[in-house]
Amino acid sequence: MIDASSRFTVPVLWDIETSTIVNNESSEIIRMLNTEFDDLLPADAAGRKLDLYPQPLRGGIDSMNEWIYDSVNSASFFISSFDFACETDLVI
Repeated sequence: MIDASSRFTVPVLWDIETSTIVNNESSEIIRMLNTEFDDLLPADAAGRKLDLYPQPLRGGIDSMNEWIYDSVNSASFFISSFDFACETDLVI
């Protein structure tokens, strides 16, 4: 049986003005944080120089994100939806 009192977290980009989720996909949030808010920073801010998604590494980053999504995230969604209280054995 899963302990339902445990705390679970997920990445989320939250719009405080509209009280809505803008995005909850971590790889997309990183890409958004890389450039979408630059105009809110002073022109000489160090954050404008920080590249979280550098062009030469994008292929590798995208491949790794795809593997994580397909292999890790999808499996965790499947497991979290399984009824562990039932008597059926699960074979993966």
